[in-house]
Amino acid sequence: MEKKSSTIIAIEKGFSRYVNSCLSRASRDYFRRLNREYQRLVPYDENVPEVGFTCKIIVCPFIHVEKRLSLSQAMQSLSPSERKLLYLKFYGERTDKEIANLFGVTRQAITKSKINLLIRLKSYIDC
Repeated sequence: MEKKSSTIIAIEKGFSRYVNSCLSRASRDYFRRLNREYQRLVPYDENVPEVGFTCKIIVCPFIHVEKRLSLSQAMQSLSPSERKLLYLKFYGERTDKEIANLFGVTRQAITKSKINLLIRLKSYIDC
């Protein structure tokens, strides 16, 4: 009976040490990740290069001249932040998550904005 009781106590001590180490490692990892995220986040205006949308748009010569003009006009109708989003996504080849970190919003917000922008541009060109 004494041996059975000491075995149970030893198992409980081992289990409590295991749970304690798991919890301490999980909390350490959580706070390390949180600290990394805070270090990566910078104010929007501080780290985003100013984008002047003066780059040339290369268009296939078979596209009608009217469509070229409407694409140029559509790009001019966008706000500077919308142009930055398109520039970073398609010219800078950044992921939605990277752009979201630069803008200080969620990835889902960037994805939704990008989709809405492309729909707007398409409707502007098709009209």
